[in-house]
Amino acid sequence: MDKTVSGSEQASSNAKNGSLIKVLIMDDEPKVRKALHTLLNMSNYAIEIIGEAETGIQGLKLMEDLEPDLIFLDIVMPVMDGLEVLAHLQRKQAPKHVIIVSGFDDFNYAKQAISFNVIDYILKPFDLEDVESALKKAVERMNVQEAMLAMESTITRNKKESLLRRQDLIKQKIYEGKVLTPEENLELPAFTEKGALWHVHIMVVQNYYDSVSDRYHGDRELFSYIVCKFFGEMLEQYGRAYVIGSSSTYPHLVYWILVSQEVGPKVLAEMTVSIKKVLKVDCFFLSKEEPVAGDRVGSSIQKLEEVIVYTHLKHLGNGHNAAMLKESKSAPELLISQISELTRKINYVIKHAQKNRVENIVCELFERWESQGALTCHFLFLAYSSIANISTDGDLSDNSPIDSFNFGLKMKFNAELIRSYFIHLIMEMIDIQQKGDLDGAGDRIGLVKAYIDAHYAEPLSLNHLAHQFYISKEYLANRFKQKFALTVHQYLHGIRLRKALELLMDPQYRISDVALMVGYDNFSYFNKLFRKEYGLTPTEYRDKHY
Repeated sequence: MDKTVSGSEQASSNAKNGSLIKVLIMDDEPKVRKALHTLLNMSNYAIEIIGEAETGIQGLKLMEDLEPDLIFLDIVMPVMDGLEVLAHLQRKQAPKHVIIVSGFDDFNYAKQAISFNVIDYILKPFDLEDVESALKKAVERMNVQEAMLAMESTITRNKKESLLRRQDLIKQKIYEGKVLTPEENLELPAFTEKGALWHVHIMVVQNYYDSVSDRYHGDRELFSYIVCKFFGEMLEQYGRAYVIGSSSTYPHLVYWILVSQEVGPKVLAEMTVSIKKVLKVDCFFLSKEEPVAGDRVGSSIQKLEEVIVYTHLKHLGNGHNAAMLKESKSAPELLISQISELTRKINYVIKHAQKNRVENIVCELFERWESQGALTCHFLFLAYSSIANISTDGDLSDNSPIDSFNFGLKMKFNAELIRSYFIHLIMEMIDIQQKGDLDGAGDRIGLVKAYIDAHYAEPLSLNHLAHQFYISKEYLANRFKQKFALTVHQYLHGIRLRKALELLMDPQYRISDVALMVGYDNFSYFNKLFRKEYGLTPTEYRDKHY
Protein backbone atom coordinates (compact mmCIF):
# COMPACT_ATOMS: atom_id res chain seq x y z
CA MET A 1 0.00 0.00 0.00
CA ASP A 2 1.21 3.50 -0.82
CA LYS A 3 3.21 4.98 2.02
CA THR A 4 1.77 8.48 1.47
CA VAL A 5 -1.65 7.41 2.70
CA SER A 6 -0.53 4.94 5.34
CA GLY A 7 -0.89 7.45 8.19
CA SER A 8 -4.49 8.31 7.29
CA GLU A 9 -5.48 4.72 6.80
CA GLN A 10 -3.90 3.71 10.08
CA ALA A 11 -5.61 6.53 11.95
CA SER A 12 -8.98 5.46 10.58
CA SER A 13 -8.35 1.88 11.57
CA ASN A 14 -7.15 3.04 14.99
CA ALA A 15 -10.25 5.17 15.54
CA LYS A 16 -12.53 2.26 14.88
CA ASN A 17 -10.54 -0.22 16.92
CA GLY A 18 -10.01 2.05 19.93
CA SER A 19 -6.22 2.14 19.55
CA LEU A 20 -4.10 5.28 19.58
CA ILE A 21 -4.53 8.22 17.21
CA LYS A 22 -1.20 10.03 16.88
CA VAL A 23 -1.64 13.79 17.30
CA LEU A 24 0.73 16.67 16.57
CA ILE A 25 -0.02 20.11 18.18
CA MET A 26 1.24 23.24 16.35
CA ASP A 27 0.68 26.46 18.28
CA ASP A 28 3.03 29.23 19.43
CA GLU A 29 1.22 29.74 22.77
CA PRO A 30 2.40 27.36 25.56
CA LYS A 31 -0.90 27.79 27.45
CA VAL A 32 -2.90 26.71 24.39
CA ARG A 33 -0.67 23.68 23.83
CA LYS A 34 -1.06 22.70 27.48
CA ALA A 35 -4.85 23.14 27.34
CA LEU A 36 -5.08 21.00 24.19
CA HIS A 37 -2.86 18.38 25.80
CA THR A 38 -5.19 18.20 28.84
CA LEU A 39 -8.43 18.12 26.85
CA LEU A 40 -7.21 15.52 24.38
CA ASN A 41 -6.25 13.23 27.25
CA MET A 42 -9.74 13.73 28.73
CA SER A 43 -11.54 12.91 25.49
CA ASN A 44 -13.36 9.65 24.72
CA TYR A 45 -10.84 8.83 22.00
CA ALA A 46 -7.51 7.09 22.55
CA ILE A 47 -5.00 9.84 21.84
CA GLU A 48 -1.20 9.84 21.80
CA ILE A 49 0.34 13.32 21.56
CA ILE A 50 3.56 12.60 19.70
CA GLY A 51 4.89 16.14 19.37
CA GLU A 52 4.43 19.89 19.80
CA ALA A 53 5.70 22.75 17.62
CA GLU A 54 5.86 26.52 18.17
CA THR A 55 6.35 27.45 14.48
CA GLY A 56 5.20 26.20 11.12
CA ILE A 57 8.75 25.23 10.10
CA GLN A 58 9.20 23.13 13.27
CA GLY A 59 5.82 21.53 12.63
CA LEU A 60 6.65 20.54 9.04
CA LYS A 61 9.86 18.86 10.24
CA LEU A 62 7.93 16.94 12.93
CA MET A 63 5.29 15.87 10.38
CA GLU A 64 8.03 14.36 8.23
CA ASP A 65 9.75 12.63 11.16
CA LEU A 66 6.73 11.45 13.21
CA GLU A 67 3.97 10.94 10.58
CA PRO A 68 1.01 12.05 12.76
CA ASP A 69 -2.52 10.88 12.07
CA LEU A 70 -4.10 14.21 13.11
CA ILE A 71 -2.78 17.80 13.46
CA PHE A 72 -4.13 20.64 15.58
CA LEU A 73 -2.86 23.74 13.73
CA ASP A 74 -2.89 27.36 14.85
CA ILE A 75 -3.58 29.95 12.12
CA VAL A 76 -1.32 32.71 13.48
CA MET A 77 2.26 31.62 14.24
CA PRO A 78 5.67 33.25 13.74
CA VAL A 79 7.96 32.53 10.74
CA MET A 80 5.34 30.45 8.88
CA ASP A 81 1.68 30.66 9.80
CA GLY A 82 -0.96 27.94 9.61
CA LEU A 83 -2.29 28.88 6.19
CA GLU A 84 1.25 28.80 4.76
CA VAL A 85 1.70 25.33 6.28
CA LEU A 86 -1.51 24.16 4.57
CA ALA A 87 -0.40 25.66 1.24
CA HIS A 88 2.97 23.93 1.55
CA LEU A 89 1.31 20.54 2.19
CA GLN A 90 -0.97 21.07 -0.80
CA ARG A 91 1.99 21.87 -3.10
CA LYS A 92 3.85 18.79 -1.86
CA GLN A 93 0.71 16.68 -2.35
CA ALA A 94 1.04 15.47 1.24
CA PRO A 95 -2.57 15.44 2.50
CA LYS A 96 -3.02 15.51 6.29
CA HIS A 97 -6.00 15.45 8.61
CA VAL A 98 -5.98 18.96 10.11
CA ILE A 99 -8.13 20.75 12.73
CA ILE A 100 -7.62 24.51 12.78
CA VAL A 101 -7.26 26.27 16.16
CA SER A 102 -7.66 30.04 16.00
CA GLY A 103 -8.20 33.05 18.27
CA PHE A 104 -9.71 35.01 15.36
CA ASP A 105 -13.38 34.70 14.57
CA ASP A 106 -12.68 35.94 11.06
CA PHE A 107 -14.68 34.66 8.09
CA ASN A 108 -11.75 35.13 5.70
CA TYR A 109 -9.52 32.89 7.81
CA ALA A 110 -12.23 30.26 8.01
CA LYS A 111 -12.87 30.48 4.27
CA GLN A 112 -9.21 30.00 3.41
CA ALA A 113 -8.88 27.10 5.87
CA ILE A 114 -11.94 25.37 4.39
CA SER A 115 -10.42 25.73 0.89
CA PHE A 116 -7.59 23.48 2.15
CA ASN A 117 -10.14 20.84 3.17
CA VAL A 118 -9.47 21.04 6.93
CA ILE A 119 -11.69 18.93 9.18
CA ASP A 120 -12.89 21.65 11.59
CA TYR A 121 -12.23 25.23 12.72
CA ILE A 122 -12.40 25.72 16.51
CA LEU A 123 -12.05 29.04 18.31
CA LYS A 124 -10.03 29.92 21.40
CA PRO A 125 -10.88 29.63 24.20
CA PHE A 126 -12.24 26.12 23.55
CA ASP A 127 -13.53 23.47 25.92
CA LEU A 128 -13.80 19.69 25.99
CA GLU A 129 -17.04 19.73 24.02
CA ASP A 130 -15.37 21.66 21.17
CA VAL A 131 -12.45 19.24 21.06
CA GLU A 132 -14.71 16.16 21.24
CA SER A 133 -16.84 17.51 18.37
CA ALA A 134 -13.76 18.13 16.23
CA LEU A 135 -12.37 14.67 17.03
CA LYS A 136 -15.67 13.07 16.05
CA LYS A 137 -15.52 14.79 12.65
CA ALA A 138 -11.91 13.69 12.25
CA VAL A 139 -12.74 10.04 12.93
CA GLU A 140 -15.67 10.18 10.53
CA ARG A 141 -13.39 11.68 7.86
CA MET A 142 -10.81 8.98 8.46
CA ASN A 143 -13.40 6.22 8.22
CA VAL A 144 -14.74 7.62 4.94
CA GLN A 145 -11.23 7.85 3.53
CA GLU A 146 -10.41 4.33 4.59
CA ALA A 147 -13.59 3.03 2.95
CA MET A 148 -12.77 4.89 -0.26
CA LEU A 149 -9.20 3.61 -0.28
CA ALA A 150 -10.38 0.07 0.33
CA MET A 151 -12.92 0.39 -2.48
CA GLU A 152 -10.35 1.82 -4.89
CA SER A 153 -7.91 -0.93 -3.94
CA THR A 154 -10.56 -3.61 -4.53
CA ILE A 155 -11.57 -2.15 -7.89
CA THR A 156 -7.94 -1.90 -9.01
CA ARG A 157 -7.19 -5.44 -7.84
CA ASN A 158 -10.29 -6.86 -9.54
CA LYS A 159 -9.45 -5.10 -12.81
CA LYS A 160 -5.91 -6.41 -12.67
CA GLU A 161 -7.03 -9.96 -11.87
CA SER A 162 -9.63 -9.83 -14.65
CA LEU A 163 -6.99 -8.67 -17.13
CA LEU A 164 -4.58 -11.40 -16.07
CA ARG A 165 -7.29 -14.09 -16.32
CA ARG A 166 -8.28 -12.84 -19.77
CA GLN A 167 -4.68 -12.86 -20.96
CA ASP A 168 -4.12 -16.33 -19.51
CA LEU A 169 -7.12 -17.65 -21.45
CA ILE A 170 -5.81 -16.12 -24.67
CA LYS A 171 -2.37 -17.64 -24.06
CA GLN A 172 -4.00 -20.99 -23.36
CA LYS A 173 -5.68 -20.82 -26.78
CA ILE A 174 -2.34 -19.98 -28.41
CA TYR A 175 -0.76 -22.96 -26.65
CA GLU A 176 -3.56 -25.23 -27.90
CA GLY A 177 -3.34 -23.86 -31.45
CA LYS A 178 -6.88 -22.42 -31.45
CA VAL A 179 -8.02 -19.42 -33.50
CA LEU A 180 -8.40 -16.19 -31.52
CA THR A 181 -11.57 -14.10 -31.66
CA PRO A 182 -11.45 -10.53 -33.06
CA GLU A 183 -11.64 -9.21 -29.48
CA GLU A 184 -8.74 -11.43 -28.45
CA ASN A 185 -6.74 -10.27 -31.48
CA LEU A 186 -6.95 -6.73 -30.12
CA GLU A 187 -5.14 -7.91 -26.97
CA LEU A 188 -2.21 -9.23 -29.03
CA PRO A 189 -2.21 -7.35 -32.35
CA ALA A 190 1.42 -8.19 -33.20
CA PHE A 191 0.80 -11.91 -32.69
CA THR A 192 -2.08 -12.06 -35.19
CA GLU A 193 -0.43 -9.87 -37.82
CA LYS A 194 -0.65 -11.57 -41.19
CA GLY A 195 2.59 -13.24 -42.22
CA ALA A 196 4.25 -12.69 -38.83
CA LEU A 197 6.75 -15.37 -37.83
CA TRP A 198 7.74 -16.23 -34.28
CA HIS A 199 10.89 -17.69 -32.79
CA VAL A 200 9.80 -20.30 -30.22
CA HIS A 201 11.67 -20.95 -26.96
CA ILE A 202 10.81 -22.73 -23.75
CA MET A 203 12.42 -22.05 -20.39
CA VAL A 204 12.58 -24.83 -17.79
CA VAL A 205 13.00 -24.05 -14.09
CA GLN A 206 15.51 -26.33 -12.41
CA ASN A 207 15.14 -25.26 -8.76
CA TYR A 208 11.38 -24.67 -8.78
CA TYR A 209 10.46 -26.14 -5.39
CA ASP A 210 13.33 -24.37 -3.62
CA SER A 211 12.44 -21.04 -5.23
CA VAL A 212 8.72 -21.20 -4.47
CA SER A 213 9.22 -22.35 -0.90
CA ASP A 214 12.14 -20.09 0.05
CA ARG A 215 11.32 -16.84 -1.75
CA TYR A 216 7.61 -16.90 -2.62
CA HIS A 217 6.12 -18.61 0.45
CA GLY A 218 4.52 -21.34 -1.65
CA ASP A 219 2.58 -18.90 -3.86
CA ARG A 220 2.89 -20.51 -7.31
CA GLU A 221 0.79 -17.89 -9.10
CA LEU A 222 3.01 -15.11 -7.74
CA PHE A 223 6.10 -17.02 -8.86
CA SER A 224 4.75 -17.37 -12.42
CA TYR A 225 3.70 -13.73 -12.56
CA ILE A 226 7.15 -12.49 -11.51
CA VAL A 227 9.01 -14.85 -13.88
CA CYS A 228 6.89 -13.79 -16.89
CA LYS A 229 7.21 -10.11 -15.96
CA PHE A 230 10.97 -10.44 -15.60
CA PHE A 231 11.44 -12.00 -19.04
CA GLY A 232 9.07 -9.47 -20.58
CA GLU A 233 11.10 -6.56 -19.23
CA MET A 234 14.35 -8.11 -20.48
CA LEU A 235 12.96 -8.65 -24.00
CA GLU A 236 11.70 -5.07 -24.05
CA GLN A 237 15.26 -3.92 -23.34
CA TYR A 238 16.36 -5.84 -26.44
CA GLY A 239 13.57 -4.19 -28.44
CA ARG A 240 11.69 -7.42 -29.15
CA ALA A 241 7.95 -7.98 -29.49
CA TYR A 242 7.03 -11.03 -27.44
CA VAL A 243 4.34 -13.24 -25.92
CA ILE A 244 5.09 -15.21 -22.73
CA GLY A 245 2.99 -17.88 -21.03
CA SER A 246 3.18 -20.74 -18.56
CA SER A 247 2.96 -24.27 -19.93
CA SER A 248 -0.38 -26.05 -19.59
CA THR A 249 1.37 -29.42 -19.40
CA TYR A 250 3.82 -28.30 -16.73
CA PRO A 251 2.27 -25.16 -15.17
CA HIS A 252 4.71 -22.93 -13.24
CA LEU A 253 7.57 -25.26 -14.20
CA VAL A 254 7.96 -24.52 -17.91
CA TYR A 255 7.42 -21.19 -19.68
CA TRP A 256 7.07 -20.64 -23.42
CA ILE A 257 8.40 -17.48 -25.03
CA LEU A 258 7.55 -16.26 -28.52
CA VAL A 259 9.82 -13.55 -29.88
CA SER A 260 9.31 -11.56 -33.08
CA GLN A 261 13.02 -11.47 -33.95
CA GLU A 262 15.76 -14.01 -33.49
CA VAL A 263 17.23 -14.25 -29.99
CA GLY A 264 20.58 -15.95 -30.19
CA PRO A 265 22.45 -18.11 -27.66
CA LYS A 266 24.28 -15.05 -26.28
CA VAL A 267 21.01 -13.30 -25.35
CA LEU A 268 19.56 -16.49 -23.86
CA ALA A 269 22.73 -16.91 -21.81
CA GLU A 270 22.41 -13.33 -20.55
CA MET A 271 18.78 -13.94 -19.60
CA THR A 272 19.76 -17.13 -17.77
CA VAL A 273 22.42 -15.29 -15.77
CA SER A 274 20.09 -12.37 -15.02
CA ILE A 275 17.19 -14.46 -13.72
CA LYS A 276 19.57 -16.39 -11.49
CA LYS A 277 21.11 -13.19 -10.14
CA VAL A 278 17.87 -11.28 -9.61
CA LEU A 279 15.24 -13.95 -8.84
CA LYS A 280 17.55 -16.80 -7.69
CA VAL A 281 16.00 -19.05 -10.34
CA ASP A 282 18.13 -21.67 -12.11
CA CYS A 283 16.86 -22.43 -15.61
CA PHE A 284 17.73 -23.56 -19.13
CA PHE A 285 16.27 -22.83 -22.57
CA LEU A 286 15.31 -25.03 -25.52
CA SER A 287 14.67 -23.37 -28.85
CA LYS A 288 13.00 -24.21 -32.15
CA GLU A 289 15.47 -24.01 -35.02
CA GLU A 290 13.27 -22.13 -37.51
CA PRO A 291 10.61 -19.43 -36.87
CA VAL A 292 6.99 -20.49 -37.33
CA ALA A 293 3.67 -18.81 -38.12
CA GLY A 294 1.22 -17.98 -35.32
CA ASP A 295 -1.04 -20.95 -36.04
CA ARG A 296 1.88 -23.35 -35.56
CA VAL A 297 3.45 -22.00 -32.38
CA GLY A 298 1.26 -24.18 -30.14
CA SER A 299 2.43 -27.44 -31.71
CA SER A 300 6.04 -26.16 -31.69
CA ILE A 301 5.87 -25.42 -27.97
CA GLN A 302 4.44 -28.85 -27.19
CA LYS A 303 7.08 -30.59 -29.30
CA LEU A 304 9.82 -28.74 -27.43
CA GLU A 305 8.26 -29.88 -24.14
CA GLU A 306 8.34 -33.48 -25.35
CA VAL A 307 11.99 -33.12 -26.28
CA ILE A 308 12.98 -32.23 -22.68
CA VAL A 309 12.79 -35.77 -21.34
CA TYR A 310 14.64 -37.31 -24.32
CA THR A 311 17.57 -34.89 -24.24
CA HIS A 312 20.97 -35.90 -22.93
CA LEU A 313 21.28 -34.02 -19.64
CA LYS A 314 24.67 -32.57 -20.55
CA HIS A 315 23.05 -30.70 -23.43
CA LEU A 316 20.33 -28.98 -21.44
CA GLY A 317 21.02 -25.28 -21.23
CA ASN A 318 23.69 -25.22 -23.95
CA GLY A 319 21.53 -23.51 -26.57
CA HIS A 320 20.93 -26.53 -28.80
CA ASN A 321 17.91 -26.31 -31.06
CA ALA A 322 15.07 -28.81 -31.15
CA ALA A 323 16.28 -30.74 -34.19
CA MET A 324 19.66 -31.44 -32.60
CA LEU A 325 18.14 -32.40 -29.28
CA LYS A 326 15.84 -35.02 -30.75
CA GLU A 327 18.86 -37.03 -31.92
CA SER A 328 19.66 -38.01 -28.33
CA LYS A 329 16.53 -40.17 -28.02
CA SER A 330 17.61 -43.73 -27.16
CA ALA A 331 16.37 -46.76 -29.04
CA PRO A 332 13.74 -48.89 -27.19
CA GLU A 333 15.86 -52.06 -27.41
CA LEU A 334 18.77 -50.25 -25.76
CA LEU A 335 16.53 -49.09 -22.94
CA ILE A 336 15.21 -52.58 -22.30
CA SER A 337 18.65 -54.24 -22.22
CA GLN A 338 20.19 -51.56 -19.99
CA ILE A 339 17.28 -51.55 -17.53
CA SER A 340 17.34 -55.35 -17.33
CA GLU A 341 21.05 -55.34 -16.52
CA LEU A 342 20.57 -52.63 -13.90
CA THR A 343 17.74 -54.54 -12.22
CA ARG A 344 19.72 -57.78 -12.14
CA LYS A 345 22.83 -56.21 -10.62
CA ILE A 346 21.05 -54.05 -8.06
CA ASN A 347 18.77 -56.89 -7.02
CA TYR A 348 21.82 -59.01 -6.33
CA VAL A 349 23.67 -56.42 -4.21
CA ILE A 350 20.51 -55.66 -2.18
CA LYS A 351 19.77 -59.31 -1.62
CA HIS A 352 23.33 -59.97 -0.44
CA ALA A 353 23.73 -56.57 1.30
CA GLN A 354 26.92 -55.79 -0.65
CA LYS A 355 27.20 -52.12 0.20
CA ASN A 356 30.83 -51.99 -0.87
CA ARG A 357 29.84 -52.74 -4.48
CA VAL A 358 26.98 -50.25 -4.85
CA GLU A 359 28.95 -47.15 -5.80
CA ASN A 360 31.19 -48.97 -8.30
CA ILE A 361 28.24 -50.63 -10.03
CA VAL A 362 26.24 -47.42 -10.33
CA CYS A 363 29.25 -45.39 -11.55
CA GLU A 364 30.14 -48.02 -14.16
CA LEU A 365 26.59 -48.07 -15.46
CA PHE A 366 26.43 -44.27 -15.65
CA GLU A 367 29.71 -44.15 -17.60
CA ARG A 368 28.32 -46.64 -20.11
CA TRP A 369 25.02 -44.78 -20.40
CA GLU A 370 26.98 -41.56 -20.91
CA SER A 371 28.91 -43.03 -23.86
CA GLN A 372 25.68 -44.42 -25.35
CA GLY A 373 23.84 -41.09 -25.06
CA ALA A 374 21.25 -42.61 -22.72
CA LEU A 375 21.47 -40.12 -19.83
CA THR A 376 18.05 -38.60 -20.41
CA CYS A 377 15.21 -37.93 -17.97
CA HIS A 378 13.15 -40.62 -19.67
CA PHE A 379 15.78 -43.32 -19.41
CA LEU A 380 16.90 -42.41 -15.90
CA PHE A 381 13.31 -42.37 -14.66
CA LEU A 382 12.87 -45.90 -16.01
CA ALA A 383 16.11 -46.87 -14.29
CA TYR A 384 14.89 -45.34 -11.03
CA SER A 385 11.57 -47.17 -11.37
CA SER A 386 13.34 -50.49 -11.85
CA ILE A 387 15.28 -49.94 -8.61
CA ALA A 388 12.17 -48.84 -6.71
CA ASN A 389 10.32 -51.96 -7.89
CA ILE A 390 12.89 -54.43 -6.59
CA SER A 391 11.35 -56.82 -4.01
CA THR A 392 7.77 -55.66 -4.58
CA ASP A 393 4.94 -57.99 -3.65
CA GLY A 394 2.83 -57.53 -6.77
CA ASP A 395 0.52 -54.84 -5.34
CA LEU A 396 1.66 -52.28 -7.89
CA SER A 397 -0.59 -49.63 -9.32
CA ASP A 398 -0.59 -50.46 -13.03
CA ASN A 399 -2.25 -47.15 -13.83
CA SER A 400 0.50 -45.05 -12.27
CA PRO A 401 1.68 -42.70 -15.04
CA ILE A 402 5.35 -42.45 -15.95
CA ASP A 403 6.45 -38.90 -15.16
CA SER A 404 9.96 -38.50 -16.45
CA PHE A 405 9.78 -34.71 -16.39
CA ASN A 406 8.97 -34.38 -12.69
CA PHE A 407 11.67 -36.90 -11.87
CA GLY A 408 14.12 -34.72 -13.80
CA LEU A 409 12.83 -31.62 -12.04
CA LYS A 410 13.22 -33.22 -8.63
CA MET A 411 16.81 -34.01 -9.55
CA LYS A 412 17.32 -30.52 -11.06
CA PHE A 413 18.13 -32.18 -14.42
CA ASN A 414 21.56 -33.02 -13.09
CA ALA A 415 23.11 -36.40 -13.95
CA GLU A 416 25.58 -36.26 -11.04
CA LEU A 417 22.76 -35.61 -8.59
CA ILE A 418 20.76 -38.53 -10.03
CA ARG A 419 23.75 -40.86 -9.77
CA SER A 420 24.26 -39.91 -6.11
CA TYR A 421 20.53 -40.40 -5.50
CA PHE A 422 20.65 -43.92 -7.00
CA ILE A 423 23.54 -44.82 -4.71
CA HIS A 424 21.73 -43.39 -1.67
CA LEU A 425 18.48 -45.16 -2.57
CA ILE A 426 20.15 -48.55 -2.96
CA MET A 427 22.09 -48.12 0.30
CA GLU A 428 18.86 -47.18 2.03
CA MET A 429 17.11 -50.29 0.68
CA ILE A 430 19.93 -52.45 1.99
CA ASP A 431 19.70 -50.81 5.44
CA ILE A 432 15.95 -51.28 5.57
CA GLN A 433 16.22 -54.90 4.53
CA GLN A 434 18.81 -55.53 7.23
CA LYS A 435 16.55 -53.93 9.83
CA GLY A 436 13.73 -56.22 8.84
CA ASP A 437 11.51 -53.49 7.45
CA LEU A 438 11.20 -55.45 4.21
CA ASP A 439 9.66 -58.81 5.12
CA GLY A 440 9.83 -62.04 3.20
CA ALA A 441 6.83 -61.15 1.08
CA GLY A 442 8.47 -57.94 -0.06
CA ASP A 443 6.43 -55.52 2.04
CA ARG A 444 7.79 -52.09 1.12
CA ILE A 445 5.93 -50.05 3.73
CA GLY A 446 9.11 -49.61 5.75
CA LEU A 447 10.68 -48.02 2.70
CA VAL A 448 7.78 -45.58 2.50
CA LYS A 449 8.33 -44.68 6.17
CA ALA A 450 12.02 -44.08 5.55
CA TYR A 451 11.17 -41.90 2.56
CA ILE A 452 8.82 -39.77 4.69
CA ASP A 453 11.56 -39.44 7.33
CA ALA A 454 13.92 -38.02 4.70
CA HIS A 455 11.47 -35.92 2.67
CA TYR A 456 8.94 -34.66 5.25
CA ALA A 457 9.48 -31.01 4.22
CA GLU A 458 8.40 -31.68 0.62
CA PRO A 459 4.77 -31.69 -0.64
CA LEU A 460 3.71 -35.27 0.22
CA SER A 461 0.33 -36.93 -0.19
CA LEU A 462 -0.99 -40.47 -0.18
CA ASN A 463 -1.23 -40.37 -3.97
CA HIS A 464 2.32 -39.07 -4.28
CA LEU A 465 3.77 -41.76 -2.01
CA ALA A 466 1.78 -44.52 -3.69
CA HIS A 467 3.00 -43.34 -7.08
CA GLN A 468 6.57 -42.96 -5.82
CA PHE A 469 6.71 -46.60 -4.73
CA TYR A 470 4.34 -48.09 -7.30
CA ILE A 471 1.77 -49.42 -4.89
CA SER A 472 -1.92 -48.66 -4.68
CA LYS A 473 -2.90 -45.92 -2.27
CA GLU A 474 -5.45 -48.26 -0.65
CA TYR A 475 -2.76 -50.84 0.07
CA LEU A 476 -0.40 -48.15 1.34
CA ALA A 477 -3.01 -46.62 3.69
CA ASN A 478 -4.14 -49.95 5.17
CA ARG A 479 -0.70 -51.57 5.45
CA PHE A 480 0.96 -48.45 6.93
CA LYS A 481 -1.65 -48.14 9.68
CA GLN A 482 -1.47 -51.86 10.38
CA LYS A 483 2.31 -51.77 10.68
CA PHE A 484 2.79 -48.50 12.59
CA ALA A 485 -0.61 -47.90 14.30
CA LEU A 486 -0.78 -44.47 12.62
CA THR A 487 -2.16 -43.23 9.35
CA VAL A 488 0.32 -41.90 6.80
CA HIS A 489 -0.87 -38.34 7.44
CA GLN A 490 -0.67 -38.72 11.22
CA TYR A 491 2.90 -39.96 10.91
CA LEU A 492 3.85 -37.15 8.49
CA HIS A 493 2.33 -34.42 10.68
CA GLY A 494 4.04 -35.90 13.74
CA ILE A 495 7.48 -35.66 12.14
CA ARG A 496 6.85 -32.15 10.86
CA LEU A 497 5.60 -30.85 14.19
CA ARG A 498 8.46 -32.41 16.16
CA LYS A 499 10.92 -30.79 13.78
CA ALA A 500 9.06 -27.50 14.21
CA LEU A 501 9.67 -27.70 17.97
CA GLU A 502 13.41 -27.76 17.34
CA LEU A 503 13.37 -24.91 14.82
CA LEU A 504 11.23 -22.69 17.04
CA MET A 505 14.05 -22.63 19.57
CA ASP A 506 16.25 -20.84 17.03
CA PRO A 507 15.38 -17.08 17.08
CA GLN A 508 16.82 -16.51 13.59
CA TYR A 509 13.74 -18.17 12.07
CA ARG A 510 10.39 -16.41 11.89
CA ILE A 511 7.34 -18.51 12.75
CA SER A 512 6.23 -18.42 9.10
CA ASP A 513 9.72 -19.58 8.04
CA VAL A 514 9.48 -22.56 10.37
CA ALA A 515 6.12 -23.53 8.86
CA LEU A 516 7.63 -23.55 5.35
CA MET A 517 10.77 -25.38 6.47
CA VAL A 518 8.77 -28.32 7.81
CA GLY A 519 6.44 -28.55 4.80
CA TYR A 520 3.47 -26.24 5.46
CA ASP A 521 2.88 -23.42 2.97
CA ASN A 522 -0.38 -22.51 4.76
CA PHE A 523 0.56 -20.80 8.02
CA SER A 524 -2.97 -20.93 9.48
CA TYR A 525 -3.10 -24.69 8.96
CA PHE A 526 0.31 -25.12 10.59
CA ASN A 527 -0.81 -22.95 13.51
CA LYS A 528 -3.98 -25.03 13.94
CA LEU A 529 -2.16 -28.39 13.85
CA PHE A 530 0.52 -27.19 16.25
CA ARG A 531 -2.00 -25.92 18.78
CA LYS A 532 -4.02 -29.15 18.54
CA GLU A 533 -0.91 -31.23 19.16
CA TYR A 534 0.77 -29.18 21.91
CA GLY A 535 -2.00 -27.00 23.36
CA LEU A 536 -0.09 -23.82 22.44
CA THR A 537 0.36 -21.78 19.30
CA PRO A 538 3.91 -21.74 17.86
CA THR A 539 4.31 -18.16 19.12
CA GLU A 540 3.17 -19.10 22.62
CA TYR A 541 5.50 -22.10 22.63
CA ARG A 542 8.48 -19.94 21.63
CA ASP A 543 7.62 -17.27 24.24
CA LYS A 544 7.30 -19.93 26.95
CA HIS A 545 10.57 -21.70 26.20
CA TYR A 546 12.75 -18.82 25.18
